[in-house]
Amino acid sequence: GYVLQTLARDYGRLVGTVVSAGIFAVLHLMNPGRSVAAFLGIFLAGLYFAAAFLLSGRLYLPIAAHFAWNWLLGPFFGLPVSGVQMPSVLHTTVAGPSAITGGSFGPEAGVLGWIALAINLPLLVLATRRR
Repeated sequence: GYVLQTLARDYGRLVGTVVSAGIFAVLHLMNPGRSVAAFLGIFLAGLYFAAAFLLSGRLYLPIAAHFAWNWLLGPFFGLPVSGVQMPSVLHTTVAGPSAITGGSFGPEAGVLGWIALAINLPLLVLATRRR
């Protein structure tokens, strides 16, 4: 929140959004299973979280969205979350090319995760539209 707000104030929303998403992605490079696709997916997620903040004006929305993504993927469905496997309620087996599924890094490193973000962006806009 701080980096995005500071850069957006000083250099504009576009710079703030891109730089904060880049930092978010770089921080995830320490995770196991990292790849160019994982970096791209995490960068896209960073753009989504920045949009959630900019559209709502509240930090709770991107925090809640990040928490929901991580919790649903890992502890609920049993999928890897940014390369980290954890105990879960359900056991999910992923089959298919890593480029589609995200492989051992998780859906955020595959086309399916990117599609999920793309589908959710218009929903985010609708949910945060000020009337």
